[in-house]
Amino acid sequence: QWRELSVYITELENYTERTESFQVYNGNYGEDVTSYIIYTEDEITNFKVLKLSLDSYENDEMILKAETLTDIGRLTDGAGLILKVPFVGDAVPTMGVSYVDAEGNKYTKAIEMSGYDGSIYLSDINVKE
Repeated sequence: QWRELSVYITELENYTERTESFQVYNGNYGEDVTSYIIYTEDEITNFKVLKLSLDSYENDEMILKAETLTDIGRLTDGAGLILKVPFVGDAVPTMGVSYVDAEGNKYTKAIEMSGYDGSIYLSDINVKE
């Protein structure tokens, strides 16, 4: 039976579970960063942190370019990622992730901020291959 993967993002200060087994990516951005946590209830592989930039618009949809910043590998329930990167909230997403589920399906998501309540979320994006 098919179901959507459960991959979540939140600001680290809002996460209440233990993080000892989490990997950390800081990207050498210095002190001016926000800490986010990405976690899953599933097992995902080929997990990558992406730098995104605008490539073009097609039919009023943004097409983004993605550059891999780091390949984390595998995330599992209880072993996610602490991501320390510049504040996310631009009109054009600048950070994203990609990963593969157990069936081999690839997902590419932008890290975005809600204009409504300021919460952080992952959204599907179109990436130029």
